[in-house]
Amino acid sequence: MRVQGKFLLPVSDGHYVACRFGDAQQRATVVSSGEAICTAPPQAADTAVALSLSTNSGESFSSTSRLFRYLKAPVVAGASPRRSTEQGGVLVHLQGVGFSASTSLTCRFGATRVDATFISDTDVTCLAPPQPPGLVCLDLAMDGSTFTSCGIRFSYVPRMRLSSVSPTRGEATKSALVTIRGDGFSALSQTDSVWCDWSGTRTHATVVSNNRLTCLTPNLGRAANVNLTLALGNVPVASNDLNFEFFWRDSVPRLVPDHGPATGGTTT
Repeated sequence: MRVQGKFLLPVSDGHYVACRFGDAQQRATVVSSGEAICTAPPQAADTAVALSLSTNSGESFSSTSRLFRYLKAPVVAGASPRRSTEQGGVLVHLQGVGFSASTSLTCRFGATRVDATFISDTDVTCLAPPQPPGLVCLDLAMDGSTFTSCGIRFSYVPRMRLSSVSPTRGEATKSALVTIRGDGFSALSQTDSVWCDWSGTRTHATVVSNNRLTCLTPNLGRAANVNLTLALGNVPVASNDLNFEFFWRDSVPRLVPDHGPATGGTTT
């Protein structure tokens, strides 16, 4: 931990800066005249001790102190979702026990650290950072440095490519099952929040195989051409879009060609 103050330097010859956690003293590492690094000694969980500094090897300590809290070690029991495409950005919920509303709450994906958001003592969230495809350890620290020990394996997958949707048209006021074909769908799990995204309107997607998934068209309520893509949670996971047309059943959906000479004779 880093302790900030004034006049940590100069230190008298033969002396060093010391930290005192309650009655326990630890030698500190001086970073600058206003900052030192202290390592907290073991203490019972759910306790608080006074932290003070000395510049003369512990012979005397500062008249002011700060309260340092010892927390229970967090236990991460689960995460949802447990995967992201390599561009990151997926909002991940970590579930467990012993979480606290610390200003240093941190998630670590492999070697990359990101800030975490406290939701409750059993739930925190963090955004998955970009990573190359593969498995990494997902860990949590209350103090920004003391992490859990690889309790969760988090998977990064390549972005997927969509090749076709069948059918390519559907009624604007009625849901229908469509099949999307592409590649790499087996990297997704049924426990993930996988969605078909119809230009901002989402319906749940079901992975059938590595190159096929299905979803229901939404009741859009209007005729429109939309971009259809795939999302994992809040983040697109496909590298391209497909076109899909919504039409009114009681109208002529398409007219080809839509013009002709005044003399008539055009076949449409």
